Amino acid sequence: MNAVALILFLVSTMLGVSANLSAQVPAQDSAHIEFVESELERQNIEYGTRILVRLGSGDLVSGAYDRDFTDEEGWGIVVQTELGETHIYASQIRELVAFKQSYLFAHNVFLIPSAVPISSHHSISLVDLLAVRASIGITDYVNVHVSRTLIPTIESHRQLSNATVLFNPAPTTLGDIQTHLGLGLNIAFAQDDNRLLTGIVSATFENQSSLVTGVVGYTFEGVENRSIAFGTLANPFDFTHPTGSLTLAVGVDSQISGYHNLRFLSELWMADVLQPSRMMLSGGLRYHTTHFSFDAGLAVVPAPALFPLVNVSYTPGELY
Repeated sequence: MNAVALILFLVSTMLGVSANLSAQVPAQDSAHIEFVESELERQNIEYGTRILVRLGSGDLVSGAYDRDFTDEEGWGIVVQTELGETHIYASQIRELVAFKQSYLFAHNVFLIPSAVPISSHHSISLVDLLAVRASIGITDYVNVHVSRTLIPTIESHRQLSNATVLFNPAPTTLGDIQTHLGLGLNIAFAQDDNRLLTGIVSATFENQSSLVTGVVGYTFEGVENRSIAFGTLANPFDFTHPTGSLTLAVGVDSQISGYHNLRFLSELWMADVLQPSRMMLSGGLRYHTTHFSFDAGLAVVPAPALFPLVNVSYTPGELY
């Protein structure tokens, strides 16, 4: 089969799947219709809104909401997809969400907290399989992130702790870009007797498929030549992060085209702009469902050294 024939075969197959949405319609009653109508109203879905529809079969349909329709088979909605109009009956719909609401993990990249409000989408994460992080929203205006390492064989007072509080004013919208701002503080303990206090300004720019976050931090309280020890895992070393250090970080979180549940993540960290050796660049993928996300990537530092990044997160948050 040549390339043209293969493409035509795939397209005809996809069109066949689209057409078959109306080929076998489960019996519907008023409860099905009321569910879909209530979701459209509750999420303020109107003409042109990008939506994600999960069918009873488990298939996903995404596109722009067009209108509702009624025919001899029943009542449903029309979605404009890449393949054209798709008619979906109410009895086929298990879940319907505005597309921007189908992703509940926008408040964290790999390590960088974004300025997107957590709201009710609280989460708990296992970060790089060595630390636990809790992300908590207080209304739509305060984000709290708390983390602590749980490295086996290391005493409690030698673990690393971190807490960030961000205050988020109401977002602004220009065109299809929504801008979230955050202003807050970070307190970190490089083991119990080494405290760092950093002021943070962050901004996240969001459209329907991507988020880009920038963070600037200024260290009000640093440490100089403090000894850090991890028991038998590593030799003790001196740690310095002086008062007045300027931290810069950029994070990208973007949906991969054609894959509803797969995203590309990347971060650039400069812990101190005056010390290029303390830079880290990372990249990887995030697979997410409604309540879980799984991150896998690699990070590189100038040593040079390469190490894996593996995160698992859970949120009990709902899609609306």
